[in-house]
Amino acid sequence: MTELTKELQENNRIKEQILTALADKEMTVTEMHKCKGLENFSKQKLSVLLHQLTEEKTVIRSIVPKWKLFRI
Repeated sequence: MTELTKELQENNRIKEQILTALADKEMTVTEMHKCKGLENFSKQKLSVLLHQLTEEKTVIRSIVPKWKLFRI
């Protein structure tokens, strides 16, 4: 069995934090960036990981005028 690289391990940890943040309510990347534990990561990194979670069908992306909202 192949070990996950450090980067993949870190990304998985961040994804868990994203899912925890989304457990309360749907939010934009900007709102998520203000959540405890996620404020140290760039909005771009959060966006990429949210895209991966959306592709995995773990997160649902809703588009309303001017905003992209994410929820579980």
